[in-house]
Amino acid sequence: MRSRLLLCCCGLVLWGCPLAVEDPYEIGRPDAGSGGVGSGATGGSAGVSKPTCTDKVKNGNETGQDCGGADCPKCPVGEGCSSNEDCISDSCSSSTCRS
Repeated sequence: MRSRLLLCCCGLVLWGCPLAVEDPYEIGRPDAGSGGVGSGATGGSAGVSKPTCTDKVKNGNETGQDCGGADCPKCPVGEGCSSNEDCISDSCSSSTCRS
């Protein structure tokens, strides 16, 4: 009986327990959203970080890496842009800041 229980527990650890939750307190929290494990819901805060202008990733509304868009500083030459306002040089051509 012990070996069966041990084997079952090892299987859950190795293959992942479908009932496991990243944050055990997330279940029942009012702001946890309606999605469960693996649903892609972003209502909770576990493991999800908001885009910033210093995370070294082109994300959010940035037009280049950590630059451009409404929230970040203007982009240097060579970075992405959608308008002249996204570039330090005020020159955007073919979606790239030019000198």
